[in-house]
Amino acid sequence: MSKISDLVDKLKQNKKLQFIVVGLLVVILFLIFGSTLIPKGNSSNSSTNTGSTTNQYDYANLLENKLASTLSSIKDAGKVSVMITLEGGVEIEIAYTIEERINNSTGSSNSQESSTIIKTPVLITQNGVTKPVILNEKNPAIQGVVIVASGANNTRVKLDILRAAVAVLNIEPSIIEIFAGEA
Repeated sequence: MSKISDLVDKLKQNKKLQFIVVGLLVVILFLIFGSTLIPKGNSSNSSTNTGSTTNQYDYANLLENKLASTLSSIKDAGKVSVMITLEGGVEIEIAYTIEERINNSTGSSNSQESSTIIKTPVLITQNGVTKPVILNEKNPAIQGVVIVASGANNTRVKLDILRAAVAVLNIEPSIIEIFAGEA
């Protein structure tokens, strides 16, 4: 713990080092969050160790289609359509290499030692495209679900639809609304 407090004290004394550390933090934050701000072009979706990087709209669409297909097979449910809203976007954890550089400087009356930590994303190139290595990808939480079913005017069918949606999505029933639709 004393090494960390010594580093913090040296950082407080050295303005140049403060700017370097702040600059590194800004670069790291840009690398982490900047990928969500840059629009993606048409890229082939290959399964590599860089992950799938599914966006939230594709994820919601996949859930909606699978849930609608499942719910429409419930007895007397009829035609079913589903809309799912999500909280935020996909969270991606990127692999990094960490390097610590120790700088020694000696002056006329004393010597100082400073440490710089450099965090660099691990990159992989495949088919001429360089991407960061993704360690973990977490899909966003479900915020709400609207289900419209032609058979939902029947209380038993409505309850069956609710129970099935809760089981499939593993969410609380309070964020699901079910409405009767046209046949």
